[in-house]
Amino acid sequence: MNFLIFIGQMPPVINGQSLVTKRIYDLLKSKGADIKLIRLGTEHNSLYARAWSYFVFFIKVAYFLSISRRKVIYFPGARSVFGFYRNLTIILLSKICGHKTIMHIHFGDYDSFLLNKSVLFKKINQYIYQQIDCFIVLSNSLIKNYSSIVPNGSDIRVIPNCVEIQSNGNSKFFSNSINIIYISNLIESKGYLDVLSAVNILVNDLGLRNIKCQFFGSFVENEMNLFKNAQEADSFLRGYILENNLSQNVVFPGVVLGVQKDSVLSDSDIFILPTYYSTEAQPLSVLEAMSYGKLVIATNHRALEDIIIDGVNGLIVPPKSPKSIADAIVRLIGDVELTSILSYNARSTTISNFSPSEFNREIVKVFNDYNILK
Repeated sequence: MNFLIFIGQMPPVINGQSLVTKRIYDLLKSKGADIKLIRLGTEHNSLYARAWSYFVFFIKVAYFLSISRRKVIYFPGARSVFGFYRNLTIILLSKICGHKTIMHIHFGDYDSFLLNKSVLFKKINQYIYQQIDCFIVLSNSLIKNYSSIVPNGSDIRVIPNCVEIQSNGNSKFFSNSINIIYISNLIESKGYLDVLSAVNILVNDLGLRNIKCQFFGSFVENEMNLFKNAQEADSFLRGYILENNLSQNVVFPGVVLGVQKDSVLSDSDIFILPTYYSTEAQPLSVLEAMSYGKLVIATNHRALEDIIIDGVNGLIVPPKSPKSIADAIVRLIGDVELTSILSYNARSTTISNFSPSEFNREIVKVFNDYNILK
């Protein structure tokens, strides 16, 4: 049985990738894998902090790879220059030591990331990623976005994310109010400002004062375009809410986890994620909402095209379109038959395609094939 070096981002860092990584780590541990965890943190803004974190990471990886025993190295793909050089270290050291590598790609696109890079950088990328033994991707539709790093004929395993299947879905919507939730990082291209604008349309233009919209998530400063920092973004939101008299309709409670998250999802009617985020892949929050039979409104972006069928298990809206979001919400409010169909099919989709049992089976197969669990 090979020794596994498991590199990844884990909680307390909270995002879809860290939660999936923890699920895989816990699964492999429970199956008796001989495993060493090396945690990845978030990328630092400071050049000094990045250099130090890279140095510490390099020492750890070099030490564990140098121990004379056959190994497999599992690590996430990266869509940044710093992340690429981190992975270059992993891949080259593994190749030199004769170890196998498995890279799990959680982002939705890499080819566009390379567009403005130098010819030399592109060639180095191509050579380095040709050395990888196995790629795990989230969706068949995403493979075309990795043509620059995933060579033809590679060992590619398509393993979608998964969510816990809830025992019961919604049977009734909009009992006392229209409860809307957004659960994701507060990144502009995730569409949270578009949702806020849509709520303003519903409340102030259409007179739907019984709208309750909760935004769960935290600001990510290195992903900001409109604001300099989280404080400036928070100040803008507070001002917008007051200016448009939305204090009774909109709240930003912060990050939600565990039992509280279950409660939030259970009590909601509509889940919205109108994302056009460049690295979006297969948003876990969308699958979670669908597992509860929620009415999902989202864009047809990246792997969402493999999940949501417009008018069947959710509603598709174009990106950057608050008016379309508002129209979709009005449509749901006025059509009881549609809400019933969407809710039933949303939950059925997660049961059929995104169950933990199927996810576990496919992950175990990959690591069995690389002699980790034998």
